[in-house]
Amino acid sequence: LYSSGVPVDWTALLPDARAIDLPTYPFQRKHFWLAPAATADLGQAGLEVPGHPLLAAGLQLAENDGTVLTGRLSLATHPWLAGHTVHDTVLLPGAALAELAIRAGDEAGLPQLTELTLHAPLVIPDGGAIELQVAVDASATVRIHSRVPGEAWELNASGVLGEAAPPDGGFSWPDAMEPVDLSTFYEDLADRGFGYGEPFQGLRAAWRHGEDVYVEVSLPEAAHDDAARFGLHPALFDAALHGMFLDADSAGALPFSWTDVSLYASGATTVRARLRPTGPGEIALEMADLTGAPVLSVGSLVVRAVTEAQLRGGEDRSLFSVAQVTVEAPAVTRVSWQRWEDCGDQAPPVVVLPRPEGGLAEVTHTVLEALQRFLTEPRFSGSRLIVLTGSRPADAAAAGLVRSAQAENPGRFVLLDGAESDVDLAIAVQEPRVRVDAGRVEVPRLVRAEPGRKPDWDPARTALITGGTGGIGARLAQRLITQHGVRRLVLTSRRGLEAPGAGALIDRLTELGAEVRVEACDLTDRAAVAALLEAIPDLGGVVHAAGTLDDGIVTALTAERLDSVLAPKADGARHLDELTRDRELTEFVLISSLSGVVGGPGQGNYAAANAYLDALAEQRHAEGLPARAVAYGLWEAEGMGGVLDPALVDRMRRDGFGALTPEEGESLFDLAAGPAAVAAKLDVASLREQARAGTLPALLTGLVRLPVRRSTSTAAAAPNLTALAPADRPEALAELVRTHTAQVLGFGSAAEVDPERAFTDLGFDSLTSVELRNRLAATAGEPLGATVVFDHPTPAALAAHLETVLFPEIELPDEDRLRRALAEAPIERFRELGVLGALVRLTEEIGAQEAEQNPAGEDAAAIDALDVGELISRAMSTSGD
Repeated sequence: LYSSGVPVDWTALLPDARAIDLPTYPFQRKHFWLAPAATADLGQAGLEVPGHPLLAAGLQLAENDGTVLTGRLSLATHPWLAGHTVHDTVLLPGAALAELAIRAGDEAGLPQLTELTLHAPLVIPDGGAIELQVAVDASATVRIHSRVPGEAWELNASGVLGEAAPPDGGFSWPDAMEPVDLSTFYEDLADRGFGYGEPFQGLRAAWRHGEDVYVEVSLPEAAHDDAARFGLHPALFDAALHGMFLDADSAGALPFSWTDVSLYASGATTVRARLRPTGPGEIALEMADLTGAPVLSVGSLVVRAVTEAQLRGGEDRSLFSVAQVTVEAPAVTRVSWQRWEDCGDQAPPVVVLPRPEGGLAEVTHTVLEALQRFLTEPRFSGSRLIVLTGSRPADAAAAGLVRSAQAENPGRFVLLDGAESDVDLAIAVQEPRVRVDAGRVEVPRLVRAEPGRKPDWDPARTALITGGTGGIGARLAQRLITQHGVRRLVLTSRRGLEAPGAGALIDRLTELGAEVRVEACDLTDRAAVAALLEAIPDLGGVVHAAGTLDDGIVTALTAERLDSVLAPKADGARHLDELTRDRELTEFVLISSLSGVVGGPGQGNYAAANAYLDALAEQRHAEGLPARAVAYGLWEAEGMGGVLDPALVDRMRRDGFGALTPEEGESLFDLAAGPAAVAAKLDVASLREQARAGTLPALLTGLVRLPVRRSTSTAAAAPNLTALAPADRPEALAELVRTHTAQVLGFGSAAEVDPERAFTDLGFDSLTSVELRNRLAATAGEPLGATVVFDHPTPAALAAHLETVLFPEIELPDEDRLRRALAEAPIERFRELGVLGALVRLTEEIGAQEAEQNPAGEDAAAIDALDVGELISRAMSTSGD
């Protein structure tokens, strides 16, 4: 009663009780319950509510007497749509498109669907949503479009609406008909690729009468409420068409074009229908309720066979390639620059690193050393490094390393595929990656790709999969057996049969009908690879899926850490390439990574290794050899994604890089066209937000429709900070640091960040420190040192440092400035600078002086209690140093 608002006399109810405050202990008040979403008043926005399950809003256009209806479909909001699959792809039924067109006609006063042609299947993705738009113009033309939010619209159907047509009297139900056995009907359809679940399994009975088919269909009770809001529930409409599948000529066919469709009654849950053939792949449909009253008629429905390849829309959205886009050459201003080897103590604004010569190790080691010196030596703090590169696989590996450095240090590096004479032009283009060829300027953009040819795996020959006992390798082995008929497989790993799960994997693949061998092979050893290949005389194809991780930001890498990741991928691929050139292979597939294309922060060595694979595939393809590199994004719980730091995976998701399901990854393995394809799940909405913020990588700007304004300086955000009144600066900067800290760590708000707690205790590592540094530098419009987060180990200390960066005019007493500098400097910096010994000597000198002045030693304890700041202050005053 009390919780419902009824007053309660607690003293009468509980005479001996006393009231206490709740809670009885301190805790953080944070809501985890979902707040009820406020229902938007569409009328206030000038919109109408159609009251249709698939359409959320409508608008009558002021000009041309047009009508637009919109909706948003997903398996989360409309789970019943998952019951309509064709070749494992969820489709909005063609009957639903016809029903939508009729509903739009009702809104426009044109209730008959005179004709409707389907142009493209409307695929409902496994994750995410599809935006829907149904429009009618003044010429009575109806068009149905859909799109993934933020992407281009696709035309799914178009047609013409007309005035209402009177019912033609319905159809008669014959007395003598031949019943059709439906006991295995839906199971048989599933075997042919047509999967129907509730409420789409509506066909209850069927009969033949000559060439005509009569059916009775009904909806399950759970769908009755929705039926009242549809003109005709799409599942009921679609189930009536299942009678077509009783004719072998129509098996595997879907609606293509509709003519003269009239809806006479709405809300039906059970109907009878007659399907009458009117030509090859064409029927007329009459539908009535159980009383015989007409419900719907279709003058003509033409159906067409559909193939699995035509329904790849959902998967195609995860298929990309890198295109070189020609841009107009800008006006060139002469820039002061020097070669790397010519730089003295004062580096110019632009430094050029010539293209290194030599093999893979020489090239990558040279570039790594240059990147690290450029990022850590003070003389380069105000410079930009132009790295010249080429098309060799070794050059590509170095470029992959640079791409990671670019992701970690925005604006500091430019990759130039060209000559030194093109440096000024590359600077003028203001892009992180530039190719110049005979005056033509190109920049890379990730673009959507079409599926390639069907892979050519020879079932009679052996397939080799390196890294075959790992997550992705094992999945692809299974696919080669089940989808491509391969019957002999050799799987390799460093440990062979001792690899975790190797025995169970052999058993599982053997049960699928294959002969499987697991071999131990060190792919970095050319002789070992040669011996492996010699033992496979009937080798038909290769999948190179081996690899390893050793993540770290570029400044933390060593030559050894670089080589350890390059070896199994790059060296292994080179050995396989060289040692199979005399074999008649049909497939040579290199499993690469998105990190090599985009440049994964904290994965410079892994990006280098995968960029090498992509370039090797390009090289083989140019020579007429079979080659495909598939640069995968994350797989859910498979491959390298299964061993990555969860915090890193979470950051990747926030940046718009989702995870493929294993089923999606397998399918894309077949669809990815050569020589270099990208198979990744991208969140376009997240990319669009980055575009609005001006932080979207240039490579991805072609995937969103927003204009992205780039600038070599991010000082646009600085005026808001520099305009702060002196009294407001500390609090505003502290809040800024806490806000970005919370965003980097994935906290709910800045309130969860303790300003006095060390970044390391909050969970920061080298990569998150780089991300925070980049965010603050972009907001402040000022460059910040690579180790700024570690040099100022708490949010409060970092905010204080930002104040000195943004407001250098602040004058502090010498001792205060000294104390602040010392408080912010970690002990490692003293050790690196070699001053710990000097501190010890100075302490001894002060101690000796104190002993002379105080023979009784009464101040010895005071010396021990001196803080470092006072110690050095006194040392400076006594030594004059």
